[in-house]
Amino acid sequence: MDTKNNSALSVAISRMAANIIDNILLALLTFFIVLILTFTSFDILQLGTFIEMLQVDPYTLDTKPTHSYELLKSMAFFLTSLSLLYALVSLVYFQSLLTGNKRATFGMQLFGLELVSIDKKNKHISFIKVSGRTILFIVLKAVYVGGISIITMFVTKEFQTLHDMPFGTTIKFKK
Repeated sequence: MDTKNNSALSVAISRMAANIIDNILLALLTFFIVLILTFTSFDILQLGTFIEMLQVDPYTLDTKPTHSYELLKSMAFFLTSLSLLYALVSLVYFQSLLTGNKRATFGMQLFGLELVSIDKKNKHISFIKVSGRTILFIVLKAVYVGGISIITMFVTKEFQTLHDMPFGTTIKFKK
């Protein structure tokens, strides 16, 4: 195995491990936000209503068919709200850390990775580029294209994923 492939493999494995760590952090952060929203008087996600419906004994209900519909509607609203909240938390997390001085998320920092521009003349990555990259990353993640993104690291010259390509960025080990 030559040096380029070895480097690509090291970067790919490090990126995947960093992504797993970042996803765990994001899930925990989202979980705590849901707890706060649920146990305040707001209950924006309607989790309380959803839990109450799950606790009702279906055999003691009257024969109105609306209960099943209401439970399904409540579940759909909760899952949609949770997904949107996770996307918003992800956007803030990635945006704030990738535009910072270290240009790395907490997971990336653990593995010595950073976001870099492939343009050798311009080392600075604009806020707009990071925003676009982050939004595309979240959208690709939402539609389960992450696996294809990993494959593109091995076939592109600069080890870019799908969300790196349009913005001229990549993740590399810090020098």
